[in-house]
Amino acid sequence: MQALLQLIFILLALSCFNSCAITRLLNSGTANIKYRASEAKIHGINYEEDDRVRSPSFSIRNVQHPRAWGKWNFNVRITPSLHIDNQTYTTGATYLSGETGRMETYPSVNVKRFITLANLKFTTHTPIGAFALSGGFGGTVYHMDNGAWIDTTKTREIRRIDFVLYGFLSKRFFVLMGPRYYKAGYETYEFVFRIGYFWGRIER
Repeated sequence: MQALLQLIFILLALSCFNSCAITRLLNSGTANIKYRASEAKIHGINYEEDDRVRSPSFSIRNVQHPRAWGKWNFNVRITPSLHIDNQTYTTGATYLSGETGRMETYPSVNVKRFITLANLKFTTHTPIGAFALSGGFGGTVYHMDNGAWIDTTKTREIRRIDFVLYGFLSKRFFVLMGPRYYKAGYETYEFVFRIGYFWGRIER
């Protein structure tokens, strides 16, 4: 039932835009380098993020090109975003192995996620770049695997709060940076540096 409600929400959020509007709104792609702290309880065991500085994840998002807004401006919009993420969790907890008869540490758990969000975004354009505060709600499909007895795919709702400063390095390339908070069954705090490419239409 929960998965069905999440799917209905995502479909309703996307139905707010026609296909052309979605194409216009999803106008940029980013590769994201993250420093994050995350804890999760998986099958009753407490885990922590294995490596806080992660290899790139990827997102398709909406970015407002400064040429359309000038040096000073403010606006509020609802925008979609898509994200692919990868996390590995480890624990110091042990169990009695039936094979060896010894106490062994629980294996690491890898979590891969595909996330769809509808975001309420407040953007302020300034001469030094744009500041954007957004709150997102949506759904995630994630796969958990520890190489042993955990190998499952599930869905759940997800919430996000994101604050970024971004600026364009050239006509198409830009950087974004700032803190972010996720809640999807467990909490994740991140500071993210993103390098992106804007493929949308640039206003003259």
